[in-house]
Amino acid sequence: MKTTIHIIATAIIAAAACMPASAQLLTEDELKAEKVYKSTADADKQPEKVRILDLSGQNLTTAGDLSKYANLQVLYIQGNRLTQLPESIYGLKNLEQIYADNNQIALVWDDISNLKNLRMLSLGANEIT
Repeated sequence: MKTTIHIIATAIIAAAACMPASAQLLTEDELKAEKVYKSTADADKQPEKVRILDLSGQNLTTAGDLSKYANLQVLYIQGNRLTQLPESIYGLKNLEQIYADNNQIALVWDDISNLKNLRMLSLGANEIT
């Protein structure tokens, strides 16, 4: 039985609020001017420049190795067939927003707490029970 749960995490770890923000993080306004990469093939051409990656609606069962996008701040992976969040994201120190709605995700690993800058985690319409 599928259960639709919408989770938005605005604060993952209380200690993160005490940590200074990374100098590498762009503001919301700065992010609006950034290129949105729509495929890993495109993003792989200049992985250091990838701030926003949109892999939505591509029928993916795996997102591949995203760890090479060290400056990634926003990840869109909704509307795929993922059963878990990509393990490769847990080392991305700049990741602030993950939109993973409408997948087949059944659980979220404790490793999510490694993402100290994460302020948005959207997991609506998944199989979390």
